Amino acid sequence: MVGRAIPGAIIARAKAGDPEAFGELYDCYAPGLYGIALRLLGSPADAEDVVQDVFLELPRALLTYESRGSFGGWLSRIGARRALIKLRRAKVAARYAAARTPRGPPPRPVGAWIERITLQTAIDRLPGHLRAVFVLREIAGYSHVEIAEMEAISVANSRARLCRARERLRSLLWKE
Repeated sequence: MVGRAIPGAIIARAKAGDPEAFGELYDCYAPGLYGIALRLLGSPADAEDVVQDVFLELPRALLTYESRGSFGGWLSRIGARRALIKLRRAKVAARYAAARTPRGPPPRPVGAWIERITLQTAIDRLPGHLRAVFVLREIAGYSHVEIAEMEAISVANSRARLCRARERLRSLLWKE
């Protein structure tokens, strides 16, 4: 998960509304949340928006935090869910825009001059549903049970999507 262990006193101060405590939480957890969001969304601006949204909602969300498990894990799940919501909204907006855009000639095939691409570029090329499962499992370290809960899919579907994501990444990275 993200950040280092935060003493319960800082969390208690944040629950009480202490702005300095929120600053300490931000300093500790924002970089990790940003990394997860960036890998899920592929856009630095969108990742920054997610981190900002999480910390803007944190005073209200802290009221539901019950000190079970790590605070970092709890906060990273909130960030991952926020990123997934943004990803779904972008997908719906893209479908709407595609439906309203007249179809032109098919795109030209990519030339054979592209031999290899970087891992991050390959991850960015994955469809959203595969990218989300891959990032949450392989980079953020969530279990398939947690991913299934976040994505509202079955555990078997989570495993299948991870397998498909790995296959696509292999074909993108080892293109001949």
